[in-house]
Amino acid sequence: MLTRVVRAVALLAFVAVAAGAQRSAATSKGAWLISGGASFAQQSGDLYENGAGDGVTTISLLPNVGYFVMPGLLIGGSVTYSKSSQGDDSQSQTGFGPMVSYYFDGGGSMLPYVGGRYEIGKLKSEGNGFSSEQDGTRMVLGGGILLRRGHLGIAIELGYIMETLDVGGTDVDGNTLAIGVGLVGLLHR
Repeated sequence: MLTRVVRAVALLAFVAVAAGAQRSAATSKGAWLISGGASFAQQSGDLYENGAGDGVTTISLLPNVGYFVMPGLLIGGSVTYSKSSQGDDSQSQTGFGPMVSYYFDGGGSMLPYVGGRYEIGKLKSEGNGFSSEQDGTRMVLGGGILLRRGHLGIAIELGYIMETLDVGGTDVDGNTLAIGVGLVGLLHR
C-alpha cells in the first residue's frame, strides 16, 4: 500500500516538473499558506446506535499554517481536534506539531505537492463511570494537488497515517490510508 502512495507522489512530481519551471508568487519565499479542513458526521441506525438508541456525532477541525522559507518549500505547523459523542460517552483527540511540504509550482493554477507532519497528542475517553487518557503520536506522509484561483484554493490530499498510542504502558500501533479535501488561503505580495 505504501508503495502505491510513493508511486503516486512520484508521478505528481514528474507531472509538475514537466509542466514548466515558471514560478508564481503563491509559493515564493515569504508567502504564507493557511489551510484546513472541518467535518461533521451524524451516524445512526442499528450499525451505530447503542442499546439506548443513541447515534454517534463527530466533529473534526484540522487547521494548518505555513511559511515558504524558499521557493516551493513550506515549513509550518498543524493542529488536530476531533470529538465524538454517543449518549453519555465521549472521546476526544487533540494533537499538534510541525509540518513540511514542497510545492511543484509550474506557474499555473494546479500545484502538486508532497509533504509530511508529525504530531504529538492525547486521546481521552469518558463515559458512564469511566475515564481514560492515552498519549500518542501521529506521522502523516502524503501529497496532493492544490487547485488555486488567486489567493484561494482547494487541496485534494492522499495521506498515509501512522499512529501510536500508549495504552497502559504498551504501545499500540495502527495505520490509515486517507483521502481528504480542504480549503487553502495563500497570502503573498
